[in-house]
Amino acid sequence: MLNSAKMQFEQLSREAGTRDYEDKKKVENYVYRYPQLKEIVDMIGRDKDSSKEEKDTVIYRFLPTAVAKNSSVEEIDRVESGDNLERVLPVELSMPEDIFFKRYATKGLQQFSSPGKDKPKKIEEHCKDPRLTKGPIIVSIDTSGSMSGQPQRIAFSLLKQLLRMAKKQKRPCYLISFSVRSKSIDLAKPRNWGKVDNFLVHSFSGGTDGEQMLAEAIRLLQKGTYEMADILIISDFEFPEPVKDTMEKIDKEKVLGTRFYGLRIGHYGTKAYETKVLDKMWTV
Repeated sequence: MLNSAKMQFEQLSREAGTRDYEDKKKVENYVYRYPQLKEIVDMIGRDKDSSKEEKDTVIYRFLPTAVAKNSSVEEIDRVESGDNLERVLPVELSMPEDIFFKRYATKGLQQFSSPGKDKPKKIEEHCKDPRLTKGPIIVSIDTSGSMSGQPQRIAFSLLKQLLRMAKKQKRPCYLISFSVRSKSIDLAKPRNWGKVDNFLVHSFSGGTDGEQMLAEAIRLLQKGTYEMADILIISDFEFPEPVKDTMEKIDKEKVLGTRFYGLRIGHYGTKAYETKVLDKMWTV
């Protein structure tokens, strides 16, 4: 019995190792064929220089204009052309009278300029949007009938890369599959990692309800575990754009630091997601 159990265990170990190797090889083949997949993993994994990718907010501050008519020496910051006799440079007064009046008439006299007297000085400040740490990851994968076949294999290939990266970086991860209905699995709970394969085994059929998927993602963002998450939607985007109420909630989450990304498989989906909803979209 011990020898039989030993042989069975060795056989299962060999088969499991072979399956893992073949699965990893298939995923890598898709990475070489579609370089966009690696770019997505690098973006969400923050392997790129974030200073080049992240947007910042530009704030302009204006110094108030001075009330005093005459400016002190400290207020003078440049020399410009004009016809203000109170600010004319002494060298202008030493020129011949006819030349002086000509330059005066054409506003060509060199004069001191003060930001308090003439124009308010503008100071530009750049404030980075709130994106400081590697936050959690929410992946929404379209399982409608239009995603069966090659789109399904591309989607699962990217999903497995993201899951490996999330596990390596110890980042909370949440999966949402959606078609007519949506279902989800919370990988922030370690016991759920063993259920991933069963979660991915399902039939691709029916239409697509994007609203239910977005509602689930927004609900998660309002929890402490998944706030400021990176959200990736993998789909052909052949469903309507979000309704006004959903779009307002998405914009609010963006201000708080959430990033919305998308991988469009095919070229026939709704363009509104690329222009209005997502921070960045890739297409294969």
